[in-house]
Amino acid sequence: MSLTSILNEKDSFPRRFIDERFSHLRTLSRECNRTLRSRGLIKLAPIHEHKVVSMLVGTAVDYRVRAYFRRHIHKTNAVMHGLTFLCNLKEFERPYIDPERNTNIEAIGDGWYWEEFEVTENPWYWRRRRRVAERLLSSFGNFVAKVKPERRRLAPEAEERFCRYCILFAYLDFIGRSPYGNSAVERMVLLGSPKVGNMLRAVDANIVADVVALSTKFYEQQSGAIKKFKKVAIGGILEGSGDIGGADFDLIVDGCLMELKTTLQPKITTAHLRQLVGYWLLDYHDAWRLRSASITLVRHGHTQHFDVYRDLVGSNSEISAVRSEFRRVIQGTAKLERASITPGELRCTQPGQRTLQR
Repeated sequence: MSLTSILNEKDSFPRRFIDERFSHLRTLSRECNRTLRSRGLIKLAPIHEHKVVSMLVGTAVDYRVRAYFRRHIHKTNAVMHGLTFLCNLKEFERPYIDPERNTNIEAIGDGWYWEEFEVTENPWYWRRRRRVAERLLSSFGNFVAKVKPERRRLAPEAEERFCRYCILFAYLDFIGRSPYGNSAVERMVLLGSPKVGNMLRAVDANIVADVVALSTKFYEQQSGAIKKFKKVAIGGILEGSGDIGGADFDLIVDGCLMELKTTLQPKITTAHLRQLVGYWLLDYHDAWRLRSASITLVRHGHTQHFDVYRDLVGSNSEISAVRSEFRRVIQGTAKLERASITPGELRCTQPGQRTLQR
C-alpha cells in the first residue's frame, strides 16, 4: 500500500498521527487556497472522460518532467516490476459478452448475460522469440542518447515521441504497483509489439496531446530551475518506505521536494500537505535533508513553495522526537503485520520465473 493510500484512510496510524501532531495543516491549506483565488485561478473543464485516464496522464507527466533533470526515467522500481510482471504472464484472459449467446437477454433474465473468456497470447512473455521488453528499453535508451532531454526544450516531433514513451511507462508503473485487477495489464498486452514504433503510434492521440501540453507548461514555468539545477534525485525511496508498503517521491531538486499535481481544480488540499509531511517523517535519519518543498499545479502554471521546518513540521526542539516516535510505532506495526502472515499466504516466485534486470 502506498503512502497516499494509507493517508487517505482516516483510521490509519500515519493519518491520525499527522492530523494530531500537525493540526495546522488545515489552516495552511486554507491560506494557500486564498492565495490561489486571489490570482484568479479557476477550475478547468474536464479534458478526459474517465478518471483512470486522468490518473494515467498525471503519472506520464511525472515521468516526462523527471526527464528535464535526468534522462533514465524508466529505471524505477515500479516500471521494472511492471515489465517483470508482463514478461512472466504467458496468456491473458479477457472477459467479453458473446453476442450469439446474448441475443435474447429477456430469456436469460433481467440484468443477466453469458460472459465468455477469450485467451490472448501475451507478446511480452519472455519465452517468446522477440523480446518486447528488451526492445522497448533499448529503443528508449537510443532515443534519449540522441535527443539529450536534460535542461532543454525538445523539438515538437521529439517531444511528442518522448511523451508517448512516458505514457507506456505510466501503464507499466500502474502494473508494477498493483498488477492484479488492473486495466493497464490488458492495455499493455494489446499494445505490445516487437516493433516499438507500432506501440508508440498506438497510444491514444488525445492522451499524448495532453501530456505534451503539460510538459510544455512545466518547462515554461520552471525553465530557470531546469537549466541551473546542481543536484537531483528522481523517483527515490525513503528509509521508511518499506515499513508502509511503499513511498517514492517525484523529484528532489537542490534539496527541494517537488510534488506535481495535474488536477483541474486549482487547490492545495490538506491531503497534499499530509503527503509532504509523510515524506519527511519517513526519512527517519534525515538522509535526504529535506529543507524545502513545493507543490506544482501543472495545469494552472502555479507553484506553491514551503519551508519544511517553518511551514510544515515546525522547528522546535521536540520535532526530532516526533519523527522518532513515528518511526517506532510504524516499525512495530509492520513487524506485527509480517508476523501475522501464515506460510500459505506468501506468494512465492515460480521456478524458472524471470526477473528483468535494469
